[in-house]
Amino acid sequence: MQRLLALFLLCIALLGAEEPFDYSDTPHIDQTSLYSSYERLPESLFKGELFTITLKTLSTETHFDAITYRMEGGEGVRLLSETPQERTEGPFFYHTFSFVATGQRIKTPDIIVSLVYSAHHSNELIRLEGRNIDVIALNPPEDYCGVIAEYLTIERYKANPYDDTQNIVLFDASLIQGDLGSFRLPHIAQQGFESNQSTPHVTRFSYYAIMPKNSDLIEFSFFERRSGRFQKRVVPVIVDDDSVSTQSDLKPRDHRHTELKLYAALGASVLFLLLVLQRRKIIYILALLLSGGYALWIAGPIEQVCVRAQSPIYLLPMRGGTVFEVTQEERQYEREGRVEGYIKIKLPSNQIGWIQHEDLCTP
Repeated sequence: MQRLLALFLLCIALLGAEEPFDYSDTPHIDQTSLYSSYERLPESLFKGELFTITLKTLSTETHFDAITYRMEGGEGVRLLSETPQERTEGPFFYHTFSFVATGQRIKTPDIIVSLVYSAHHSNELIRLEGRNIDVIALNPPEDYCGVIAEYLTIERYKANPYDDTQNIVLFDASLIQGDLGSFRLPHIAQQGFESNQSTPHVTRFSYYAIMPKNSDLIEFSFFERRSGRFQKRVVPVIVDDDSVSTQSDLKPRDHRHTELKLYAALGASVLFLLLVLQRRKIIYILALLLSGGYALWIAGPIEQVCVRAQSPIYLLPMRGGTVFEVTQEERQYEREGRVEGYIKIKLPSNQIGWIQHEDLCTP
C-alpha cells in the first residue's frame, strides 16, 4: 500500500514539474468590452432603392488594430461594397454600408462585429440580428429606366451616324443617391455604359444607344425619391458635326459626298482653265491650281490599314469602351480617321469601329 501511495505522489510531482502554458500573448476581452447597435435603419423601401445601414460602435479596449464586420444571411438585398464609410465622434465609431433593395421581401443580413488584434487573431463579440423592412411596390410607366434616385440630370449629349440606317447617341449624366446597376433605356436593343465614376453620393456616367435614323429623341423616366414621383428625362437626337468631348470624328465618311465634291472641283477646274485661256489673268491661274489640287487630293487612293486577327473593335474610342466585334482573321480595312491611341475603320457592313494602335499588323 505504501508503494502505491509513493507512486501516486511521484506522478503528481512529475505533472507539476511541467511548465504551464503562457496565455499572456493571447488577448482576453470581456464580453462587455464592445458595444454596437444600429444607428440608422430604414423602416420601408421601394424595390430597387439604394439605402444605407449605419452602425454605432463603442469599445472599452484601447489596444486593438481594427473593428471589422462580417455579414451572414439576408434576403432581398445586395451589398454594394464590403468597405464601409467611416467616421468617429469622440469614443464612438460610425460605419455605414450601402445596399440595394432587390426583392419583394427584405431582411437585412446579420452583422457580426469583431475586434482585430493581429492578422491572425480576432475575438467575435457581438452579433446584430438582421431586421425585416417593409417593401413598397411601384407602378412604373413603360418608359421606366429602372432607377430610383434623389435626382438624375443629363449633362451633355451627342449624336452621329452609325451606319446607313442607324445613329449612335452618346450622353453624359449624373445620378445622385441611386443604383446605376439597374439602369437601362426602354425599347432600345443595343445600348450600354461607356464609363462611370462613383463617389459616396454621386455617380457620373457615359451611356450610348444605337437607334433608327427616324428616331429624334430618347425619352425615359426615373423615380425621384424626394418627390415620390416618376420624372421624365429627354435626350434629343440631333445629328451634327460638333464635338462635345474627346469623342470627336465619330461618324463614317460618306463617299457619295466625296464624289460630289470631286465633280464640283473638276467642273471648277475646267471653268478656270477656260478663263485662263481667254483672259490670261493671274487670279484665274491661282484658282485653277487650287481647284485642280483639291480634285487630285479627293481622288487620291483611300488609305488601308491591316488589323491583326482576334483584335477587338470598339464602338467608341475610349478606354474601357464597348467591344461589339472581334476580327476573325488578319485583313485590310479602310481607314477613316484617328484619335489618340485609336484608328477609325470602316467595316464590310458599312458600320464604323475603332481599333487600338497596338492591334495593327506589325510590318
